[in-house]
Amino acid sequence: MAKKRRQDDEPIKKRKVGRPKKRGRKKVYYKPKKKKKSTKRKGFSSNTTYNRVRQVLWQNYKDDFVSYRAFISNQPDENGNPIKGTSIVSQVFAQCKSLECLDDDILEIYRQFRNQNPNDDAPVLPDSYYETHPYWELITEDWWAGFDERIWVVSPMLLYDPDYFLGVLGSDRLVDENDQLINRRFDANRGDRLIEGKAKRFKEFVEHCNQLQTQGFIQGSDEVPHWRFTGKEDFDDNNVYWSEENQRWEIRIIICDKDGDLENYDFVPSEPDRPIDEDEINRILGRQQPTEEIQTPVVTQTQIPFDEVQGLSKEEIKLREKELKVKEKELNLEEAKSKRKDKLLEQFIKGEITAKRLENLLKLI
Repeated sequence: MAKKRRQDDEPIKKRKVGRPKKRGRKKVYYKPKKKKKSTKRKGFSSNTTYNRVRQVLWQNYKDDFVSYRAFISNQPDENGNPIKGTSIVSQVFAQCKSLECLDDDILEIYRQFRNQNPNDDAPVLPDSYYETHPYWELITEDWWAGFDERIWVVSPMLLYDPDYFLGVLGSDRLVDENDQLINRRFDANRGDRLIEGKAKRFKEFVEHCNQLQTQGFIQGSDEVPHWRFTGKEDFDDNNVYWSEENQRWEIRIIICDKDGDLENYDFVPSEPDRPIDEDEINRILGRQQPTEEIQTPVVTQTQIPFDEVQGLSKEEIKLREKELKVKEKELNLEEAKSKRKDKLLEQFIKGEITAKRLENLLKLI
């Protein structure tokens, strides 16, 4: 067939080069979404209580500070380095960690941290407060309702750090669903609830004293541990005192005998977040506390005594030696497991691992 001849005035068609055009719907290729950077503002804690303390204080007392940076910054040491936990927010938050603080509590704690004056008249407590009291009255009696709002209670003998609290917050309180104090009859159906006061921190000491009596270390009501309020000195000091170091009015609580002499009864306050619970440890180990110590025989020799060799064939002697070696390995393995368990228990008691973590690690031994 003859090729058609192109006319002179006919335009020249250019040949398309490359990927041929496909008919139908165009293929949509996947495009990965761009990852957005976190918008969390630096310097903001994820702890809701801390954030609430900061928000309440800044809303009400921001005029007390030259800037927001000054408000949240820690106080410097002699070398100008910031001291952790010394900002006003951290100090107020430390008081609210062991107490369900209302907004009014946060403001009151702040005022008593910042606005006390040594030139004001010293707060006064009744004379009966300086008498000796049996240990259980720390939590069975309400010593705090009549406190002057300026008095801080300090007791290193009874409390773990922070070893102080604002006295007026020692009492339990009833609040409604809006966290407002109520003066009417308590009604849970209306959303009323109880907020425990700071006095609950003395329960550890009360339980310690109860245990002393249960174990027979204390016999008779005259021998039970006592306590009393005192001033700056341990004896004959029945006055609330001004602390130059802390710039506040303070009163101390000490442990004593019935005559008022200082005595700690071997009580050492432990950190509330990491109490030592022997029952919990025994539950995790899957055994009860042994009533008597059982001595495990230790086999260190891998050769059969001479008197046992007599009458045995060579095969029986080799088999007996093999059994001894296997038994020695088993004992060494049990000893290694026991040391590992002791190390894990030590970490648990120090608070380095949780009870759940301890339980999981013991399963692997």
